[in-house]
This record gives sequence, C-alpha cells and structure tokens, in this order.
Amino acid sequence: MPLTGERISKPSSVSSVDQVSEPATIANSHGPFDPEQYGFPAVDFANYGNEYNDALMNAVGTLPEADARYNYQKTGTALQLGTPITRDYRWNEYEFYGQDTWRATPSLTVTYGLRWSYLQAPAETSGTQVGTCQFSGSVCQPYSLTRFYDSAIAQAESGGAANNVGEVAFNLNGRYNHAPDFWTPQKNNFGPRLAIAFSPAASEGVWHKLFGSQQTSIRAGYSLVFDHFGAATVQNFDTTGSFGLSTYLSNPAGSVPIESAPRFTALGQVPTTLLPGAPQGGFPAVPAASGNGSFAISWGLDSAIKTPYSHLLDFSVTRGLHNGGSLEVSWIGRLAHRQLAQEDVAMPINLTVGGTPYFSVARDLAVKARQKVPVAEVQPVPYWEQEFGGLDGQDIGLGLGPLTATQNIYALFAANLYNETYALYQLDLPGSLPNSNIGAGVNYPAFRYYHDQYSALYSWRSVGYSNFNALEAVYRQRFGGLQADFNYTYSKSLDITSQAERLGNSASTNYAQIMNSWAPNQLYGPSDADVRHQINSNWVWDLPIGRGKKLLSSSNRLTDSILGGWQTTGILRWTSGFPFLMNNGAYYPTNWDIQGYAEQVSPIPSHANQKGHLTQRFADPATVFASFAHALPGQSGTRNPLRGDGYFSWDEGINKTFGLTERFKLILRWDMFNVTNSVRFDPQSINATLDNPQSFGQATELLTNYRLAQFAARVEF
Repeated sequence: MPLTGERISKPSSVSSVDQVSEPATIANSHGPFDPEQYGFPAVDFANYGNEYNDALMNAVGTLPEADARYNYQKTGTALQLGTPITRDYRWNEYEFYGQDTWRATPSLTVTYGLRWSYLQAPAETSGTQVGTCQFSGSVCQPYSLTRFYDSAIAQAESGGAANNVGEVAFNLNGRYNHAPDFWTPQKNNFGPRLAIAFSPAASEGVWHKLFGSQQTSIRAGYSLVFDHFGAATVQNFDTTGSFGLSTYLSNPAGSVPIESAPRFTALGQVPTTLLPGAPQGGFPAVPAASGNGSFAISWGLDSAIKTPYSHLLDFSVTRGLHNGGSLEVSWIGRLAHRQLAQEDVAMPINLTVGGTPYFSVARDLAVKARQKVPVAEVQPVPYWEQEFGGLDGQDIGLGLGPLTATQNIYALFAANLYNETYALYQLDLPGSLPNSNIGAGVNYPAFRYYHDQYSALYSWRSVGYSNFNALEAVYRQRFGGLQADFNYTYSKSLDITSQAERLGNSASTNYAQIMNSWAPNQLYGPSDADVRHQINSNWVWDLPIGRGKKLLSSSNRLTDSILGGWQTTGILRWTSGFPFLMNNGAYYPTNWDIQGYAEQVSPIPSHANQKGHLTQRFADPATVFASFAHALPGQSGTRNPLRGDGYFSWDEGINKTFGLTERFKLILRWDMFNVTNSVRFDPQSINATLDNPQSFGQATELLTNYRLAQFAARVEF
C-alpha cells in the first residue's frame, strides 16, 4: 500500500504594477487599409483611426495600457507593494496494486492486475485559497466554470445574452476552510492491466519454419492509467487567477485614444491615469463589471475537472535470428481522454438569432471587407437587422452618414479589418461606438456577446483528448564483442492542444489554448511533438584484435599493448521534421485575447517547401507565405501545417585499455558529440506570422549543439 504525501512551499507573486506599450485599437486597422475604397471620407477616418504600427508607437512612447497586481491576505488586508508571498500546499496520494500471473500452458503466460488511485486535491494549509462561486440570495454557492460555460452555450443557442449567465465571484475554499477543495477527487479510478506472452514450440511443419521452437515471442498488453496532476495547475491559479488574493487588473484594452494616451517618461513611472485602483479586500470577492472599469482578462480554475486517463495498448512479435540477432515488430497506441486544456469560458458567445449563429454572418461580412466591397453596396442581412435594428438609419460616427444596420456593422468590420472582435466590442459595450451617444444600452441591449465582467476568463478544463499510434521495428545484434541495436519508428500523434499543465496562461504559452471555446475540435491536428519518422541506433564493439581475440590472438605483449584493447561506441539519432504553426499576427477575429493561427487556404507547392539557404527554412518563402490567410471570425486557423528541421546527431567514442599489471588497468577515452557537426534549426524559433512577411521562414535558434570532444582517463585496480 504505497502512500505518498507531498508538500510544496513556494514563493508566489509579489504586488506589482507594470506599464505595457501596446497599440491602441480604436477602429483599429493593422493591415493595409485604404478608407476610400470602402467609401469612408479619408481625412475624417484618418483622424479617428489608428494609423500607427507597433514600432512607431514605441518610438513616440505611447502607453495605452497599464496592468496592476494587488495581493491580499485571506482576511482582506492588502499587502504592501513588493511584499513576498508564500503558500504551503499539502495533499496525499494513495495507490493500491495487485497482480497475478497464470501460466496457462508451457508456451502461454497471462499476467493481470488492478491498480486503484486516489489523488487528493492540493490545499493551502492556512486556508489562503479561493474558488469560484455564484451568489444565490446572500450566499455565494460553489460554482464550477463548467456550469458557467454550459450556461453560456445555452444562452447562445436560445438567443439570450452572455450577461444572463450571471456574475462570477471568488470565495475562500479548501478543507482548511471547512469548504470544498479546488476540485473533487474521483474515488473510482480503477486501472486494470492485462498482458499475454506466447512462445510457440512447434517441432515441425510450417509453424516450426515460421516461429521456430521457442524462438518467437508474441506479446500483447492493455492498461488503463490515470495521470498524476494538480500541483502545477494550482500553482498557476494561485499566482495568476486567485481573484481577491492575487488580483490582476488592467484598464480595458483599446479604450484609450492615441491622441490622449499617456507617454513614456521614465522607467518605473506608471501613468496613474491608466492604472486601475486596488479593489476592496474581503470575501466573497466580485470582479467589477465593465461599467466600473473592468472587462478583465483573468484566470479561474474549474472545480469540475477530473483525473485525465489513457488507454495504453501494444502488440509485438519478436523472432530470434541466427548469429545472435533478433527482430521485433510492434504496434503501440495511446488514447488519452479528459486531458487538461486551457479554455476561455468568457469569450464572445456564438449568439443565434433566427436560427443563424453569429460566427456565420460575421464570416460573411469579414469576407466582403477583405474583398473591399464598398459600404454602399452591402445589402441588409436579417441577422443584423433584427439584432441591431436600433442602428438602422443611424450615423455611428464614421463619417458615412445614416446607414442601414447591416451597413453600419459592415463599416465597423471594415475599419477593424482582421480584428472583428473589436468591432463586436464597440457594438456590445455602452459608449464604445465612435458616436458614443448611440449604440449598446441606448438603441439595443448591451452585453449580449461579451460578459460584463470579463473579456477573457481562462480555465483548465477536462476537455482535451489525443491519440498516438506507432509502428516500431527493432533489430538487435549480439555476437562476439559486438552489441548493437537499430530501431525505426513510424508514428502519428494528434490532439486538440499540446499545452502542458506546468505552463502559464494566455500569450506566454505560444497560443497553446483552445482558440474557439465553442468549437474546440477545430484544433484537432498534429501535436506539437508529432514526429512521423525516427531512427535510433547504438552500439558497443570490442574490436576482435589482440591476444585471445580473433585477430592476432597470439601476439606478443608489445603488439597486444598497441593493437589490442580497443573499443568503439556510438549513438545515432535522426528524425523527420518537427511541426510548427503559422501565426495569425496581431489580429483577433475569433477570441478577444488569443490571436489564433492563420488559415491555410491553398496547398504548398513542393518546390517552395524545399529547404532554403542557411537560416531560411523555405526555398520559396513568398509562395509558402501566400498559402495562408488571416482566420475569419469563428475560425481557429490551421493546426501545425508547417514542418521544420528534424533532429540529427551522431556521437562516437573510442576506448583504449592498457594492461599495466595483472591488477592495474589504464583506460583512455575519447568522445565526440555531433561528429558531423550537423546543423539543425529549432522550428519553434522560425518566424511565421502573417504580419511580418519580410522575416518569414527565418530561424533564430539551433536545435542541435555544435561538435564537441572530450577526453578522459581512468585507472582500474
């Protein structure tokens, strides 16, 4: 009955404030935009819009965003700026395992077993931890973010509103507060094991020729295994998402006009006009609604998560060969379920109106905008006329005069080319249209697409899945002084996200989150670690030269000391290319906070996909670049469509043993790593983003080390 108790004591975040230089995004048009092509008055629109790119804004010191983190004690007392924080988590993990072996026949052995696991959720020993809740009367009842997510889907399907889901609050939880833990551990994590080994013993006939007598082993196995998880999940939530204990706030992105945004003055001086004030401490803690300056990008923890599990399967046939060799062919599979994936449960809902979902009609308008269809040519669309009928005949302030509701919305989409979530922001939040006297809360209800507390609320949820299949062939050779293995693997790994539990949140994780929370399967594709072909080999060879060996076996002492006692070793590894993504650029068509991937719109010609020169991955980067386009509203983009270098390394070693006396030996060794000094570039360092075509395909980091050599001497006695 193994019992493991774990305890971690770690520093958490410190109270801090930061200034961030990002482009203001009022009527943002990052791409090449000619307002006259749409019918906009060029002068008026230029005065209103954001014409500056990131580099120019950094040069003039524009600071449109300020972020602050305020830390509190569980009593609600605010901690002073710079105060270090510690957390002391404890939990226990219990496992029982039983196994039996049954030798059914001399040639057949069956092994079976059962493992039971109980993984307690971590808990902070002083009770300094929080979880999500929802007010019911005067009581804040525990509220899983899965329920929040499901309620948002229900509102979208019924034509309701995101704000009807209700407010999310945070309250003290955990067993040290006599409250529910972060999540409820499963008590039925039973993992069966079954393995069969069969060695045919035919003495004659075709079976003897095929399998030999006790020269072949046929094996198969299955097991259900449960992951050990929790520590990294809790640590991330504690440092970035425990609202009321570690509260991260930002002024609403894109809400500061360029002409009035503060300017950089000195390091460490944060513009007080931007900095959100510290909220009142105490629990339950309720993030402010947008009308009070929130619209936060934040992180929660879903109390409905469950232990991830996997089905492991294998089948192999091993056949002994002559001269000490053997050949093994195997199939290996891993089918994983309930994997933790990070999902934004507060992204704009896919609101259905008259049987038509938002993303469908938004895509149609976005396509027209990218085709530069003039505003005057856009015909009324029932969805927009019904949902935003209050804009019919209104002048929303773009200098175009009164338009139909559909034309007004199209004009916003065109002004926010590739950045449709901002157009939706202007439509959904009161006072956000250019003409702030009309819009949400005046001509139609506000907060139907966005939740008023959050623009993004990330949470680890048990929604991920993956499958891995591999065919392996292994040849082993043992004779004389040679021991060598050679194996080849053909494999494929697919999942919906490859984010590790230990990684952080949002953009810090290379956009590994689910892009469209309402359609997570859009990202099903090659895993980040998918490698189609892999070859490995290793060997140790005592050269058959010298006294007592096959060659020069009767040599004298001097000859043997020079020619005998040599050994060579080596390791060889080669893989096909690793996958990498094409980034959508600094545009947000689907999710307010995650850019997403670019959409592959045409096949990549084989000549363009060949290896380029030096650090350039592609022989024709312009042609490869042209195979991609910005994702449309509702799209996540294409998952890992490109392949970079694979890994290659050949390491070699040579030993020479000198017999000084019968008791003393001197061994000299020379090892060389990456003998061929081969260069492979890290695919994750390749510039692949739609807003930087000039550097597309250029790698900046190596996947392999340069050639190295080491020398060693050892005395044995």
